[in-house]
Amino acid sequence: RDWQQMLNAASDNPADLLAVEQESGFTTLHRAIAGGAPDSVIEALLTSNEGRQATLIRCREGSWTPLHLSCRAIATDATIMTIAISNTAAISVQDDDGDNALHSALRNGASDLVLQTLIGLAAGISHGNDIDNES
Repeated sequence: RDWQQMLNAASDNPADLLAVEQESGFTTLHRAIAGGAPDSVIEALLTSNEGRQATLIRCREGSWTPLHLSCRAIATDATIMTIAISNTAAISVQDDDGDNALHSALRNGASDLVLQTLIGLAAGISHGNDIDNES
């Protein structure tokens, strides 16, 4: 992949970071994560307001945000935490199964560092699949 070309396009027109592919519903950030982009590319995509807003966009399959996708794909700790920290609201977004990013991280074997970071950032947020809500 040509990550520099992706970064140049994002820099030239940040609004394109919010564009969604017709078939997959992927944004540039989704594509970067799915393609295994280096942490530096993910960080660069999140520098604009549009990049941070893109963390809330859900793709078609499973309604995964970029944070869900990074937790499911077990991206690097740095990538997962960079996305979570850039827009903490992304942690509480639920996928088609009612799972948020923390649920995805737990189910997919994320590191203790990632889990503790997500828990710390999500403190006080109510989630659809929490035990308290299942009764």
